[in-house]
Amino acid sequence: MSEARRGMLFMAGFAGAWAITEALEILLLARYSLYQVTWVRFLVQSVMVLAICGVSRQGVPWHTPRPLLQLARAAAMLALTVAGARSLQYQVSPAAILLGLWAFPALLLLMTASMPGERAGVAGWSAVVAGYCAVLLAIQPTASDLAASVYPIVM
Repeated sequence: MSEARRGMLFMAGFAGAWAITEALEILLLARYSLYQVTWVRFLVQSVMVLAICGVSRQGVPWHTPRPLLQLARAAAMLALTVAGARSLQYQVSPAAILLGLWAFPALLLLMTASMPGERAGVAGWSAVVAGYCAVLLAIQPTASDLAASVYPIVM
């Protein structure tokens, strides 16, 4: 099997696992709080990363040449989770939160385009637009959801 085909299979596995994870979260949110579901998800992901590192003998995942960058990323993920959960407590609709989250790939491409030597190509922008359109079809937001999702991005 070629490296490209193996990579595509791993990508398909990732997409399938992500879809299953999101479907399970919807089922769990009917019985448990957002905080419980989110923290269990992080715990399971952490255990899986440690298990994968042990099986593949790649060493411990926290040995990195850029520890501050990794800590900043972890802090950002924590802030994202807490902010999303708190916004639900202030009556922001889940659809607006999801729309805002799915708009961030476009912001990342804009940031990439502003960096020297980096370029956001047509394929990247096409993927972002297609993904956002799929989210719009799946969520079917109201006009107020759309407005609420744009407000934090504009700020």
